[in-house]
Amino acid sequence: MNTVTLAAAAAPAWISFASLGVAVASAGVAIWTLLHNRHRNLRQDRERYAEQVSAWFEADLSRDESEIQGKWPRKLVLVNGSSQPLYSVRAWPGSPSYSQYAHIVEVGFVPPHERIEVKEHQLIGAGERRAVSYQFLDGVERGWLREHNGRLRRRSKTQVFRTQSA
Repeated sequence: MNTVTLAAAAAPAWISFASLGVAVASAGVAIWTLLHNRHRNLRQDRERYAEQVSAWFEADLSRDESEIQGKWPRKLVLVNGSSQPLYSVRAWPGSPSYSQYAHIVEVGFVPPHERIEVKEHQLIGAGERRAVSYQFLDGVERGWLREHNGRLRRRSKTQVFRTQSA
């Protein structure tokens, strides 16, 4: 009986290197995607706390003071709806660039889930609500700025302290 031996054909060397390259590239993409998603989730968690803070100026109609030409003393209302405390809170009417000239209200510390009302000596109309810009440090000392138009931006700790009123 005759036996026929079949020899396997050898694959060219470039095929081995190409398959290794595809495997390395796939692993790289998987690691990058994992890190990117983790970073995005951490950023969203950080912003979630900052997004739960709001502030505005309104007329303080609860005061027993008499009306002065249709104007009432105003108050700053700041609500911390997050589960983290806020530190170094400052607020002012108008845009962030106006902060160096405007009357800055120093609030300081705001506990979690608290509403703070700060009485002001400046006067506003009874139905008038003024847009407010404010900045603060969150519970892990990340700086935040909420502009008068509602935009939320990250700030460094030094930027938060740099805009203190003189």
